[in-house]
Amino acid sequence: MFRNRPLASCAAAFACGAVLAAVSGTVISAVILAVLGVLSVVLASVRTIPGRRTAVLLIAAAAAGILRTGISVLVYDSNHVPAPDTQIMFVGDVRTVDSYGFTAVTVSAGGTACGEGDTVRVYCDGDIAVSAGDRVTCALRLYDPDMRDLADGLSYTASGTVVSVENQACAGVLTRIRAALARRIDTYLSGDSAAISKAVLLGDRSSVSGSLYSAFRASGLAHTLVVSGLHMSLLLMTLYEILGRTGLNRFLRSGTCIVLAAFFCAFVGFTASAVRAAVMCAFVFASGAVSVRSDSFTALFVALALLITVNPYSVFSAGLQLSFLCSLGIVAVSPALSRAVSGIKRRGLRRMLKHLSPLAISASAALFSFPAVFFSFGEFSVVSPLTNFAVLPVFSAAVIIGYTGLLLPFAGRLSGFLFGLIADFAGLIDSSGIASLSTAMPGMAAAAALSAVSVLVIISVRTRKRPFAALVCAAAFVLTVAGSAVAFSANERQKVFAECISGSGCELLTVTHDGQCLAADLGGEYINSDAIYKTGHTSVDAYVITVCDEAALEKLCTVLGQFRVVTVYICTDRCDPYSFTRASAVSVEAGAEVVDFSGTATVFIGDAAVFVGEYTAVEYRGDEYIPGGSGSAVLDGKE
Repeated sequence: MFRNRPLASCAAAFACGAVLAAVSGTVISAVILAVLGVLSVVLASVRTIPGRRTAVLLIAAAAAGILRTGISVLVYDSNHVPAPDTQIMFVGDVRTVDSYGFTAVTVSAGGTACGEGDTVRVYCDGDIAVSAGDRVTCALRLYDPDMRDLADGLSYTASGTVVSVENQACAGVLTRIRAALARRIDTYLSGDSAAISKAVLLGDRSSVSGSLYSAFRASGLAHTLVVSGLHMSLLLMTLYEILGRTGLNRFLRSGTCIVLAAFFCAFVGFTASAVRAAVMCAFVFASGAVSVRSDSFTALFVALALLITVNPYSVFSAGLQLSFLCSLGIVAVSPALSRAVSGIKRRGLRRMLKHLSPLAISASAALFSFPAVFFSFGEFSVVSPLTNFAVLPVFSAAVIIGYTGLLLPFAGRLSGFLFGLIADFAGLIDSSGIASLSTAMPGMAAAAALSAVSVLVIISVRTRKRPFAALVCAAAFVLTVAGSAVAFSANERQKVFAECISGSGCELLTVTHDGQCLAADLGGEYINSDAIYKTGHTSVDAYVITVCDEAALEKLCTVLGQFRVVTVYICTDRCDPYSFTRASAVSVEAGAEVVDFSGTATVFIGDAAVFVGEYTAVEYRGDEYIPGGSGSAVLDGKE
């Protein structure tokens, strides 16, 4: 794959060095850097080694990546990273707003806990009217930081309250334009159509509900809700063709598209996905401007190297991992597949395979991205190749029409209708209950290892053999996943699984049996979604709120945004009226049935009866109690 691609080879070596250094740490990075330096000197001095110049360049590129990351480690370590549960008060500018009160705020004045320019991801009450561009004063409590908090620079995750909000008057010009266009969309669209239109066209996901995003994720279409390479390439390539019809030369057309890519990034708030797409598109157009054949591999790895140069810790971003691996799968298989199909002599067979090629390319992207999905998410969509094959042509048309609709309401209504159809399709797939599987099922680790090996095999073989290698690897992967699902289903119907997750501010009881899953919120400060995925389920049949307050409401919104919840049980005896009203509203909005109870209630999960209330017990077939045979679990310190 890297043959005759020196720039791509050096960029890949640089990226590998940066990743190695970020994972290993500062001390090990220094040792590795010294070893690579010695090797480069040896290779440069021994003339008998073939390709020594190439080897030296690759080692130098890897060493540069390690050095860049080592410098970043020292820089980030010099910042004061506050301890968990630190109470902070700061003033910041809202960059993006998501559903259920989730915002990304750039700090402008933060004191000692966080510095100017840092990013804080805030979970606040959904009733607070906060928009992108607003200036907010927040009183928050920080969560435990991890490496992904460095993916967008020095950032934190926190929850709390917004003390005050200054309106859009303090926002920049582009933010005000985006807000005006969002209001314009709301004038002729509503519901999911308006939410998807604003998310896709403007990068504004504030109206995307948790249930809508959950449906798109389960159906494998969540990437369409994020401004990414798909959206930008559709917009820029359409503009490139229109400018070509006006008689402009290639240099002016390419320059115009590069400028527009930069403007579009600023317009949507310089989100990570938009920046990645802009870098790749700019490289392709720049190659065309200087009459150099644009190469997808080179553009992909150069974009990765540039992003890592700016911030080496971006390798911990799940978005970067997914977009890069999906793009790698597409550019690795697509040209080879097209060449193989064009070589078929039978016209009917060639035409049929040509129409099915997008399905194969989508499957390749899913295969390549599975390692990132396995380590970053608790579930993955098993229908994503099929849904993308069916939806992307309609989605592409809706995007092009939608940008026209920002000026012409008729076109906007048409694109909204198409987006609404896609939302209905995603909801239908999600409601089937078989669209996604948990990565915690037995055998999924083997599937992740197989997918990683498949990536190496496919990009290593010659171009003409690549479609066959991809087919063999995909078949082995599908068989592994299918075997895991069958084994889990057979085992699930023979046992009761009950586990209480307690500690680190989280208390959650999960009970599963006969293909059904219950999750009971026993208090704590936040929800541990991994505890639900660990049971092997990607949907919750019964979610029980034993104490309904603001914290429970926040956790409910998180669960509704990540899982398809069938029924929500709320204990009215330990619930304030406001929280009950809000919990009922968000549950109904997510398509869940609401059942309120007083004192205790019995919820049946398969043959297991779960008693919930002041005390929580699990009974199986009337005579065996779990956990611990005691018949009860700890609830708010009471036994």
